[in-house]
Amino acid sequence: MNVTELDDHEAALKSAMISAILLIAEMDHALDYGCAEVAAEEIVTKLEQFAPLLIADVIHRGLREQFLAHIGVYSHVRTIAPERLDLETYLESHRKVFFEDVLYVLDADEWHESNPAFYSLIMSIAPIVERLLDDRFSIPF
Repeated sequence: MNVTELDDHEAALKSAMISAILLIAEMDHALDYGCAEVAAEEIVTKLEQFAPLLIADVIHRGLREQFLAHIGVYSHVRTIAPERLDLETYLESHRKVFFEDVLYVLDADEWHESNPAFYSLIMSIAPIVERLLDDRFSIPF
């Protein structure tokens, strides 16, 4: 695999993961209390419906299993985040786990050592995800 192919694989995975995180955030937002359960296969199915070219690119590049694994890890971090968060803040947020909470857990638990591929992926897309989440869910004044 040459550098261009590697860059294309990385770009496809990043785009897909951004879309998955935004979809999960929308699922959470639809709930008054708590977070949506995340099943990686269901996220891919929903993305196939709403962003078929994106998922087709992931599949074409042979990244489907890797993408599913990353969604699974993201889901796992969301489930352990409440144990690492300030209890009062977590309860005040109606038991929601936000993207910044995931970032906090990844740094606090040193995921850069235990799962460097996932950590690197999430940190590389974090600025984009944060901006898109702010744009989508902020209250205009």
